[in-house]
Amino acid sequence: MTSPLDNYVIQPKRPLRIIFWIVVAIVITGLIQWYWFNHDSGDKARLLEQNKQMTEQLASMKVQLMQQAELMQNQQQVKAMHQATAQQLQNRLEQLQKKVIDLDKELLFYQNITQGNSSSELQIRDLQLRPDSENPEQLRYRLVITQGKNISEPITGEILIRLQNIEGEGEKAKAIELNVTEHPLNLRHVQVIEGVFNLTELPEPEQISVDLRQKDKVLISRSFDWQIDSSIGQ
Repeated sequence: MTSPLDNYVIQPKRPLRIIFWIVVAIVITGLIQWYWFNHDSGDKARLLEQNKQMTEQLASMKVQLMQQAELMQNQQQVKAMHQATAQQLQNRLEQLQKKVIDLDKELLFYQNITQGNSSSELQIRDLQLRPDSENPEQLRYRLVITQGKNISEPITGEILIRLQNIEGEGEKAKAIELNVTEHPLNLRHVQVIEGVFNLTELPEPEQISVDLRQKDKVLISRSFDWQIDSSIGQ
């Protein structure tokens, strides 16, 4: 007959089994940590390598971009220089064309003089006025004097240029004259006189007069209406 005390059997303690399972648990935990550590380290190394490659590619693209920008800037500068040079050449060409036209006129005029196709008398042929490109308060003038006689010695004397204006009206009208400049007269066939004068002394003249004098004698005199030709090339 079974006694009720048979269910309460005292078993001896087994410390080695407990230690075994503790060691097994520690080993498994260590293996798991090692796996995750190596796995994470591989991902980290791969990410670092990709980051390095992308950084190098970015640096290379920056260098290429800077080179392209510098090339475009140089091309723009060269284009601007070409445009400025072309404009300068165009302006110079226009000036030369005007100069050629003026020289052709002078050549035709001199040919008429030397070939005897004009008057043999002493003449004040032409007076041109044009603005001074460098000083707006000045005018440039160009005076042409001719004579067609065959002379052995040139005509000498002085050339006097005067500005004239009229103040007042009727009987109170008064002529105002201002000597602008003098030039030596030394004429055989053609003499061309050029110079400048200020407009501040007589700002609104009505006429400009030219006298050719020899000692105290006036050889010839002529007055021109005040007219400035801005189309004449410098």
